[in-house]
Amino acid sequence: MANCPKCNATILITQIMIHSKWAPIVCKKCNSKLHFNKKAWRVMIFPSVVLMVLNLLVLNFQRSNFSMQIAILVLFFVFFVKFIMDLNSIKLEIKNN
Repeated sequence: MANCPKCNATILITQIMIHSKWAPIVCKKCNSKLHFNKKAWRVMIFPSVVLMVLNLLVLNFQRSNFSMQIAILVLFFVFFVKFIMDLNSIKLEIKNN
Protein backbone atom coordinates (compact mmCIF):
# COMPACT_ATOMS: atom_id res chain seq x y z
CA MET A 1 0.00 0.00 0.00
CA ALA A 2 1.03 3.56 -0.61
CA ASN A 3 1.88 5.73 2.37
CA CYS A 4 1.76 9.45 3.01
CA PRO A 5 5.34 10.80 3.03
CA LYS A 6 4.48 13.33 5.75
CA CYS A 7 2.70 11.22 8.38
CA ASN A 8 3.18 7.66 7.02
CA ALA A 9 -0.58 6.99 6.97
CA THR A 10 -1.85 4.31 4.61
CA ILE A 11 -3.47 5.54 1.40
CA LEU A 12 -6.16 3.22 0.05
CA ILE A 13 -5.88 1.87 -3.49
CA THR A 14 -9.33 3.27 -4.28
CA GLN A 15 -8.00 6.79 -3.63
CA ILE A 16 -5.06 6.11 -5.94
CA MET A 17 -7.28 4.69 -8.71
CA ILE A 18 -9.51 7.79 -8.88
CA HIS A 19 -6.63 10.29 -8.66
CA SER A 20 -6.69 13.00 -11.31
CA LYS A 21 -5.79 16.65 -11.71
CA TRP A 22 -9.23 17.63 -10.39
CA ALA A 23 -9.46 14.96 -7.67
CA PRO A 24 -6.14 14.90 -5.82
CA ILE A 25 -5.21 12.31 -3.26
CA VAL A 26 -5.71 13.80 0.22
CA CYS A 27 -4.28 12.14 3.31
CA LYS A 28 -7.07 11.58 5.82
CA LYS A 29 -4.69 11.93 8.76
CA CYS A 30 -2.71 15.12 7.98
CA ASN A 31 -4.81 16.57 5.08
CA SER A 32 -1.79 16.99 2.80
CA LYS A 33 -2.40 16.83 -0.96
CA LEU A 34 -0.42 14.09 -2.65
CA HIS A 35 0.43 13.28 -6.25
CA PHE A 36 2.38 10.73 -8.28
CA ASN A 37 5.95 11.20 -9.34
CA LYS A 38 5.37 11.68 -13.11
CA LYS A 39 8.48 9.78 -14.18
CA ALA A 40 7.64 6.76 -12.02
CA TRP A 41 4.05 6.79 -13.30
CA ARG A 42 5.18 6.79 -16.94
CA VAL A 43 7.58 3.92 -16.34
CA MET A 44 4.80 1.97 -14.63
CA ILE A 45 2.08 2.58 -17.23
CA PHE A 46 4.16 2.27 -20.44
CA PRO A 47 4.31 -1.57 -20.68
CA SER A 48 0.57 -1.87 -20.13
CA VAL A 49 -0.22 0.64 -22.88
CA VAL A 50 2.14 -1.07 -25.34
CA LEU A 51 0.63 -4.48 -24.64
CA MET A 52 -2.93 -3.18 -25.01
CA VAL A 53 -2.07 -1.75 -28.42
CA LEU A 54 -0.34 -4.99 -29.45
CA ASN A 55 -3.32 -6.97 -28.24
CA LEU A 56 -5.71 -4.88 -30.31
CA LEU A 57 -3.51 -5.19 -33.39
CA VAL A 58 -3.12 -8.96 -33.12
CA LEU A 59 -6.80 -9.61 -32.42
CA ASN A 60 -7.90 -7.43 -35.35
CA PHE A 61 -5.91 -9.38 -37.92
CA GLN A 62 -7.82 -12.43 -39.15
CA ARG A 63 -4.68 -14.19 -40.43
CA SER A 64 -2.71 -14.08 -37.16
CA ASN A 65 -1.88 -17.32 -35.41
CA PHE A 66 -3.99 -18.37 -32.48
CA SER A 67 -0.81 -19.14 -30.54
CA MET A 68 0.40 -15.57 -31.12
CA GLN A 69 -2.87 -14.22 -29.79
CA ILE A 70 -2.61 -16.42 -26.70
CA ALA A 71 1.01 -15.31 -26.11
CA ILE A 72 0.02 -11.64 -26.30
CA LEU A 73 -2.91 -12.20 -23.94
CA VAL A 74 -0.65 -13.97 -21.43
CA LEU A 75 1.88 -11.12 -21.61
CA PHE A 76 -0.95 -8.63 -21.17
CA PHE A 77 -2.15 -10.48 -18.06
CA VAL A 78 1.37 -10.58 -16.59
CA PHE A 79 1.89 -6.87 -17.14
CA PHE A 80 -1.58 -6.10 -15.77
CA VAL A 81 -0.74 -7.96 -12.55
CA LYS A 82 2.58 -6.08 -12.40
CA PHE A 83 0.70 -2.79 -12.89
CA ILE A 84 -1.64 -3.56 -9.98
CA MET A 85 1.30 -4.55 -7.76
CA ASP A 86 3.16 -1.35 -8.70
CA LEU A 87 0.04 0.68 -8.01
CA ASN A 88 0.05 -0.64 -4.45
CA SER A 89 3.69 0.29 -3.90
CA ILE A 90 3.85 3.63 -5.73
CA LYS A 91 5.67 6.48 -4.03
CA LEU A 92 3.61 9.61 -3.51
CA GLU A 93 4.92 13.16 -3.20
CA ILE A 94 3.45 16.15 -1.38
CA LYS A 95 1.99 18.63 -3.86
CA ASN A 96 3.30 22.17 -3.55
CA ASN A 97 0.59 24.77 -4.08
